[in-house]
Amino acid sequence: MHWDRFSRVILASGILALVAGNPAAGQSDRGAIGGTVEDSSGGIIAGATVSATGADTGIVYRATTTSAGAYRMPNMQIGAYNVSVSADGFKTEEKTGVVVQINTTASLDFTLQPGDVKETVTVVANVPTLQAQTSDVGTVVATRQILELPLAVNATGQSYLRSPETFVFLTPGTAGPGTADSSSGIFQAKLAGGQNFGNEVVLDGASTARADSGSAFDQTAPSVEALDEFKVITSTIPAQFGRTTGGVESFTTKSGTNRFHGTAYDLFRNEALDAKSWFSDLVGSSYFAPKPLDRKNDYGGTLGGPVWIPKVYNGHDRTFFFFSWEQYRQTLGSANISTIPTAAERLGDFSSLLGPALLDNEAPPKPIINPCDGTPILQGQIFDPSTTKTVNGVQCRTPFPGNKITTLSNVAQKIMALLPQPTNPGYLNNFLYVTSNPILDTAMSVRIDENLSSKSKLFFSYNSRDQEALASSPTLPNPLDSNYFHSFFTHYARVGWDYFISPTTLNHLNVGFNRIYSNSIATSVNGTDWDAAIGLTGAHGVTFPPISFAYGHQNLSGYGSPNADADVPNSLVLADSVSWTKGPHSLSFGVDVRAYQFSVIDQSHQSPSIGFDFAQTAGEPDYSGPGLTGDPFASFLLGAVQSWSLAVRSEQPRFVSNYYAGYVQDDFKARKNLMLNFGLRYEVETPRHEATGAESVFSPTALNPGAIGPSGPLPGALIFGGSGPGRSGSAAIGAKTYHKDFAPRIGFSYAPQSSSSWLRNTVIRGGYAIYYAPLAYGDFGQALTDGFTASPSGSQGFVPALLLDSGIPPYPPPPSFDPAQDNGGFGGGFGGPTYLAPSYGRPGMVHNWSFEIQRELAPDLILDVGYVGSHGSHLRSLLGQINALDPKYFALGNTLNTLVTDPSSPVAAPFTNFVSLYGGGATVAQALRPFPQYQNIDSDCCLENLGHSNYNALLAKVERRFHNGLNLLASYTVSKTLTDADSALPAFAGFSGGGYGQNPYNLKGEKSLSYQDIPQTSVLSYLYELPAGPGKRFGNHGGV
Repeated sequence: MHWDRFSRVILASGILALVAGNPAAGQSDRGAIGGTVEDSSGGIIAGATVSATGADTGIVYRATTTSAGAYRMPNMQIGAYNVSVSADGFKTEEKTGVVVQINTTASLDFTLQPGDVKETVTVVANVPTLQAQTSDVGTVVATRQILELPLAVNATGQSYLRSPETFVFLTPGTAGPGTADSSSGIFQAKLAGGQNFGNEVVLDGASTARADSGSAFDQTAPSVEALDEFKVITSTIPAQFGRTTGGVESFTTKSGTNRFHGTAYDLFRNEALDAKSWFSDLVGSSYFAPKPLDRKNDYGGTLGGPVWIPKVYNGHDRTFFFFSWEQYRQTLGSANISTIPTAAERLGDFSSLLGPALLDNEAPPKPIINPCDGTPILQGQIFDPSTTKTVNGVQCRTPFPGNKITTLSNVAQKIMALLPQPTNPGYLNNFLYVTSNPILDTAMSVRIDENLSSKSKLFFSYNSRDQEALASSPTLPNPLDSNYFHSFFTHYARVGWDYFISPTTLNHLNVGFNRIYSNSIATSVNGTDWDAAIGLTGAHGVTFPPISFAYGHQNLSGYGSPNADADVPNSLVLADSVSWTKGPHSLSFGVDVRAYQFSVIDQSHQSPSIGFDFAQTAGEPDYSGPGLTGDPFASFLLGAVQSWSLAVRSEQPRFVSNYYAGYVQDDFKARKNLMLNFGLRYEVETPRHEATGAESVFSPTALNPGAIGPSGPLPGALIFGGSGPGRSGSAAIGAKTYHKDFAPRIGFSYAPQSSSSWLRNTVIRGGYAIYYAPLAYGDFGQALTDGFTASPSGSQGFVPALLLDSGIPPYPPPPSFDPAQDNGGFGGGFGGPTYLAPSYGRPGMVHNWSFEIQRELAPDLILDVGYVGSHGSHLRSLLGQINALDPKYFALGNTLNTLVTDPSSPVAAPFTNFVSLYGGGATVAQALRPFPQYQNIDSDCCLENLGHSNYNALLAKVERRFHNGLNLLASYTVSKTLTDADSALPAFAGFSGGGYGQNPYNLKGEKSLSYQDIPQTSVLSYLYELPAGPGKRFGNHGGV
């Protein structure tokens, strides 16, 4: 990692903080308490001392009421507190069990009675309270819900461990399970009608956003045992948050307390409880196999408490730790049947394939005669490609006598030496491979909280996640198996520091570092240069060269995998903030600075992929294939290749981008029962660029030297970043940075004071907000590097493309700065011609509004009913298709499929080498494309922002925190999402049923129901403690 660049970002953020005067209340995993202090007549009490002491930790927070009698304690560690207020001439009042929840401000007002300050009035306040301090719409999922509600292991498709994001869908306004053609839907989650992969996910106060796949979190999340609680905000997001299309998920890890506490657990499964498949139990058949191993364990433990070193250090009320470790371990047995060459085939003996003579279509049918030797062509006959000649305009060959090949390729023989022998007799399904394959998913979390003094508090957390598994069950032993090993290692590190400048002013600093190392490595990779080992010259790679055989009568298993790559997204996130209470105002000022780096380490395809077909050992081009002549394995034995390709990079790309934001928030207590929330956020995000300039992009105005039309070179060609001959002299990023992302936030919270029973214990909230989407690339670092990768290839229909023993022909090494090198190419999201318009640097913009009524039905039962709406524009999309044929030409009908060389063609070839470039694809339709030198020009991979959305929803929920043993969260959503841009990573929308645009010339016709739209959703979750045991109604004193 280039730390010099990251250090410059940190320095810049510090300068921004100083310039701002008061750096601001940034993203945090903390909560707050706020309210007013009055006397019994309703008069305000200024200068009262408010103290909150952690019930489990002894940590103390203090505040002083302002001239308006208001106080606020921001950035408090979540948990239960005993809060007391004291003022001269009044009795001290204490409220116990006050719960502070993540990203939530607990409303806590005090009415002091005249008397001696040494007298204390104590009130139990451990029931949920109405949220009268803020206007956001959200739901908190607390510790006991996370730990005690049931979760399945290996249930989401991305995580083997129990998934904490599963609980997100307990809350109203979310969509996931039952959508997106997924059994879980968790991977493609939507919040409040936003785009999937376009949410903001925060862990311990720092964003987890990834440069490779946006807000995907399920695969990287800590163990559920390590999480304390989280909040899902679905509307009127405060100014401290941004870079989202729909909502915010904010998670916090557990802290230790003054008591040691630990857990140990194991979830277990064994194949002894599994049934065998019907075929596996068919004794005497070629399918017979033992029952596969199926052993699963999800085990681990936690330990937390004060840091205590006997006779050295006692961290009671001061230093706390929490540690969690969990591992999912599965031994997955497999018994795979495949087909490998028979012993006779390995010696070149294909006599068993010979059948009767092929017949023509005349009446009566006659044997087809080989023009090379005048003999009938037989079914299954193998021909010598070295005898190819043309007789009377027909290509033909001489067959091997007896259908036996006598001279075998040296390379093929070395590969065959690695092949196992058949385990079963016969021509098909003759190899059984039984394996046991381990799957590991390990999560570890460590957190330290330090109460340095009454003014200074510090925390550090580190979370890691390591997933290790084979992509599928092996079918052949190494190095021939086409499998690969996948490793996914995540690191999240966080440091937070709170410093109380005064009783009314707090500075909060949070620094986060995220790193993911995701690799896919073929099982053949062991340090061997396999191309050299098998005698294949002209190439050198770390993997065994992938070999495939055309499907037909035998369907041989292929050999090898090309995988040898790693994606390494890193990010450094800094948020600094100051919270200041002045009179009726609770102000916060903040900066949010992020540096993203995405490195691609790709050695895949350096060993060539090689294909073998029937044609290279067939008698004639028209009689090649299953049931005719030729054989793919016979072609392999002769080294007669049908197709080959490889890829070599000139350098490994490292993409860099930055994000800067500053904001101010004012929570203004206009009246005792009216809170006004005003916020403004300004943010700038830069499109990514390759650190050394090794990138390319399609330019619609650059002249193409490989497409010379009647008036000269046609417009539309590649341009290359960096300095030097053939390069642009600057970054070839296409998109320009947008500088107008102003995001206002306005809201109110009103608690009517009335004698009416309908208005008492009621809060009315509403708000309006604008927020901006992340700039998300959906190519996994594969696009925008054409020219910096050499991709030589070859294929033939009848004659061999090359002979194995002759090796790979020489090719020019990369880089190549030919602007026309992609001519005739197809851009598909992961390479090929790719377009980024200058306007694509503008992030999506979302207008959001809400109105909600919250009512306390009982002291421990709260009902919320609200309306949430949003409108999104400039969203990431899959609509552009800039090289699509204009519908005005559809009137030509089938003429569009006519070759331009046909006399009936209404158009001529648009440039000189059009016909030679496209061959049978040189049609009228291709000639009429806006850029006829290309097929598809991709724009969806990289920032295309043509999408729109509308979301309207009724959200309702009922909450009851543990009372008489019952905890309840019931949610209900009625919603409708209209959009043409479901995903911030559009390729996933295409894979999951979202589809592509129909007509890029009329985008107004593209908006429709979201493929994740669910008109009505109801979710009920509850926990009930049986009334038996210590402290309960029954069995409190032992006995039955």
